[in-house]
Amino acid sequence: MGQLVYELGPGDDPDAWGRIGDRWTELRRAGDDVAEQERAIEFLQLDLLLAERPEGVLANLPSSTELRADARERGTLLGAYYSGWYCRTLAEGLFAAGRLDAADRVLGWFLEAFKDDSQLLLVAPEVHFVRAEVARRSGDWGKVDKELVACEETLTAIGDPAAMGPDFARGHYAVLSRLRAAQAQVFLEQGLVDRAKEPLDEARKLAGDVGVPSALEAALLVDIDRLLLIESFDRVRDLVGKSRVDPAFGRLAGLLTAVDGLASLELAREGKLPTHEAVELIREALGSDELGIPDRAALQIHLVDALMLDQAGGAASEDGAAQIRESLAAARTLEQQTRGVDDRPLEDAGLLAALEWRYWHPLSCDGDCLGTCDGACEQQADARVRLDRALGNLIGSWASTPPRPGGIGFLHFHARRTRVLSAAIDAALTGTTAEDGHEAALRVLIEVQTLGSQARQLGLAAPSLEQVRSSMLVEGEGCLVFLPAVDTSHLFAFDRQELKHYHLPAVDELQPLVAEAVRARARADGPQGEALSKALFPPDLRDWVTDHSVLTLVGFELMPNLRVAELPGWVGLETGDGERPEALRHRPSSRELGALRAISTQPSLPVGFYLAQRAAVARTLAEQALVLAVNADPQGFSALEVLPFDDEARAELCGPLADRTRLIEAATREDLEDLTGQHHRIVHLFCHGVWDGKEERGAALVLAGEDGPELVHAGDLPALHTDLLILCACGSSRGPVRLGDDQSATLGGTSLARGASCVLVADGRVEYRAALVILGRVTTELAAGSSPAEALRLAIAAEPVAAQRARFSVLGLGHRALFP
Repeated sequence: MGQLVYELGPGDDPDAWGRIGDRWTELRRAGDDVAEQERAIEFLQLDLLLAERPEGVLANLPSSTELRADARERGTLLGAYYSGWYCRTLAEGLFAAGRLDAADRVLGWFLEAFKDDSQLLLVAPEVHFVRAEVARRSGDWGKVDKELVACEETLTAIGDPAAMGPDFARGHYAVLSRLRAAQAQVFLEQGLVDRAKEPLDEARKLAGDVGVPSALEAALLVDIDRLLLIESFDRVRDLVGKSRVDPAFGRLAGLLTAVDGLASLELAREGKLPTHEAVELIREALGSDELGIPDRAALQIHLVDALMLDQAGGAASEDGAAQIRESLAAARTLEQQTRGVDDRPLEDAGLLAALEWRYWHPLSCDGDCLGTCDGACEQQADARVRLDRALGNLIGSWASTPPRPGGIGFLHFHARRTRVLSAAIDAALTGTTAEDGHEAALRVLIEVQTLGSQARQLGLAAPSLEQVRSSMLVEGEGCLVFLPAVDTSHLFAFDRQELKHYHLPAVDELQPLVAEAVRARARADGPQGEALSKALFPPDLRDWVTDHSVLTLVGFELMPNLRVAELPGWVGLETGDGERPEALRHRPSSRELGALRAISTQPSLPVGFYLAQRAAVARTLAEQALVLAVNADPQGFSALEVLPFDDEARAELCGPLADRTRLIEAATREDLEDLTGQHHRIVHLFCHGVWDGKEERGAALVLAGEDGPELVHAGDLPALHTDLLILCACGSSRGPVRLGDDQSATLGGTSLARGASCVLVADGRVEYRAALVILGRVTTELAAGSSPAEALRLAIAAEPVAAQRARFSVLGLGHRALFP
């Protein structure tokens, strides 16, 4: 049906109308008393379309009175119940054809027309559900939530569905199953993989109980999305392989073949499968009659991607290049057709623009075109226009969504989005001069960083490079801004005088190196990950880093488990001798980078600039230099042990600041709230930390309470205005599975937004005695005039064994001395 709706377009295609008329006549001959519900629904769909000829679909929706009179006249569709079914089915056809506005309009019209009909409740859950699906495709997350809530409310209002007969009950639970699958899908779209598990499990169970194909299909497709999201492509292929031979999923045969092809493409990108397997599967799926135009367009774009990967992998040939050009043209034609009357770009249109630019740019002339590039210059220029438009669409759609999912995490979980951004950065690098190109490319990335959740919540604009340099950087500081991406990763290195850009390996090449570094770190003491260190720091960048005494990192958290400070350094960092031969100065050091350079991390450049501006405002300091808030007794929570905190431990943590310290024992959230009225040099929270999987921002501090322990999550943490907040609690740097998101979902990131200029936060599990040693040394170095980042570096260098057992990192303005 969706294909017929699509073929009609806004005009009058006699052939399409003829096919519809033939089907209408066929159904009319069956008589008014059409027994089969699906045929009756199709009858009214076609009749509605014919009524709109030749103005186009839904140009003039019939009134409530006309529709109901027409339904009663036939005797096959009575009142809101069957009218709702046919409107829902028509909307699904429009949805499949990419006519999102029209689909939403017909459903909204139905709900309004039959709002007083007693039968509305029986079909309203389905209508609200389809409307939520339309809103999800449109990116209107507020409306998605509203429609899913309405769906659940109307399902609940029906009462016991079994009282209305077994067929109705079966349909009722099928809708409930699809609702749970949709709720799981929303969590996945927000990057909350853990929270998607419960509704997805319920959707699977309900679908299995009722056996309704639409419910089984919905649960399966969300399960596939979950596996794609966590990049478990082998498991995607296993699940798809089993489903393709299951008769229950026969209607999804073409779509499952397409998913198999896309998973194979990602495995080929990782070097685990030959690319031609992915190409063959995608072509097989394209030959299916089951896919609508939007799905075919998206699949054609991925075919271009597969062919280009095949060419880049050593199979380059004239025939391969011709196939790419042919597929590019086909993809562009299909993409343009998908816009229809809504003029809404296909979600994968940005990826197509990125692929077009990457294909044509190397083939275009370097300088003035002399007609020797066979039209590549013109194609490249057109591709650049489309790429700029795609980036604008990406930014616009991102800015229109709620802050969740938001953040850089939005890019991480949708690789095609990083590919658009990566291509836009490369296009910007082709400026008239290298310096202009580098600055234009960094400007693109800064603009995207303003869309991070924290930046949006703070209402931050994109600062210029000069503003960042003058406000955020201290003397001798170098800033490294990293963007991992599928095609090629980017790293910008700048200080107060110069700006450089480096192409680094693609994310699929870096991930195995990160995994090996993690395994090596678990096996042995000392720095591990030499191969990863070499990949992230090429020779020229190593010399640049050597010339800077302190470093600020941005964006490295976008790769899970990547801990730059724990990577091995190089000999040049120890000696500072840039005159030695490269082979000697770049030789791996036995010491980790965090022991050789003071390192701080910023959530993003806009947030860092904001923190620097806020810190420049003079404040009245509290009398104490240090507030030490301790809760040693978790009061039996989660079998946590009581910390043996005593006078000796207190003296070690306070160090030279002992006589200027305020101690709070058995600290509560109310105690922290009492600190919000003044500005403090250091606030140190020393307690247990836990991960609460029921919360989106799951990291929590275990503080004391009147009736037992109280978990304080990021959203509950009082606004502590302090130059340095120390969070010594296991896992206090941890955030949700949604990665990046400019730290807005972590205890440290939230603390920055609420008043702390810098946060020293525990990475993972920390041992009690080791934490005392490291943080005692940090306090001593702070009192002596070191910045937080330098104090941590000195502590790591002096106590390497303790540093292995109590890992900490610095977030925010970490290079400013607290006691100069």
